[in-house]
Amino acid sequence: MITRRHLRSDKRGFGMRGYDFASGREFEATLSGLGDESCFVLMCDPKDVCRLRKDTFDWDKSTVVLSTNLDETMRYTGYSDYDFVSMFHIGAECDRVEHSEINIYFAQKYLVLVLPECPDDIIERLLGDFHMAIEAAKGRPAPLSYLYHYLFEWIATDSSNTLERLEDEMEDASEALECMVDKKQSSDITELRKKAYTYRKLLRALSEMGEQILADDNNLLDEEALRYFRNTDRRLGRLYGFAGNLFEFSQELLRDYESKLSFQMNENVKTLTLITLFFGPLTVISGIYGMNFVHVPEFDWQFGFFFALGLMVLVSLIVFLILKKKRWF
Repeated sequence: MITRRHLRSDKRGFGMRGYDFASGREFEATLSGLGDESCFVLMCDPKDVCRLRKDTFDWDKSTVVLSTNLDETMRYTGYSDYDFVSMFHIGAECDRVEHSEINIYFAQKYLVLVLPECPDDIIERLLGDFHMAIEAAKGRPAPLSYLYHYLFEWIATDSSNTLERLEDEMEDASEALECMVDKKQSSDITELRKKAYTYRKLLRALSEMGEQILADDNNLLDEEALRYFRNTDRRLGRLYGFAGNLFEFSQELLRDYESKLSFQMNENVKTLTLITLFFGPLTVISGIYGMNFVHVPEFDWQFGFFFALGLMVLVSLIVFLILKKKRWF
């Protein structure tokens, strides 16, 4: 199940801050100093989205609801003068799959990045990388398109690293199966399968989103940005295939585990059967001579005890030879 990270209470939102490429200055808390020629990137908390829509932007109300409420659905909606993207990054932390939502408003004059009020480790890392991307975007002819593409590329890069880690975990699980089989491996392999399924689902949605952006029905992207997005779209397609292969690998691991567990159980049953075949006849012989009858011929014979022991040895030898001939061991 996808769950949101439980954060320490001392973590707070990062507020609203941004950078105007037209004037080359940073700003915080308000957009009042921006002019008509401004071309800016803005990072804010979900709680700021309602105020921004009321004071500055003519965003559709449904996008504001999506930005301020955590859900598990990725979507792209292209409006006449802006794009709205709601996507999430999935990362593995111990045995959990963790959810960090990212919402984007993109237009020719602005890019607004809406991040969770309580940044987790993933979001804090994204903020650090995004600040470096802003520096790299300065001086570019279309800095906002560059940053828009950068966010998808960042998700793709992080997804690639996550899939490689998952592949390593699966290879370790496969090697462990060669050594021994225990009940804990079943839950471990099942968890790996859940992760692979979740990553495949994520990358399928991202790949479909990339195709929608490439359609560019509202003409927000220039040719250079479309070229970048085409490369990223192909990369997401390959990652989706990689995730699919990992899911199949997890299925094979589960089948391999069940096969080895079944083989182990058969070996245990075989061992118990061998023990029963050896000691069954001996139990019958000891039961016969253990009956409380007075007239048992061997009771009065001086070699009766040794005869019974010899009979047991002979029967055991015959059983051994029969099983040996049938290749039971």
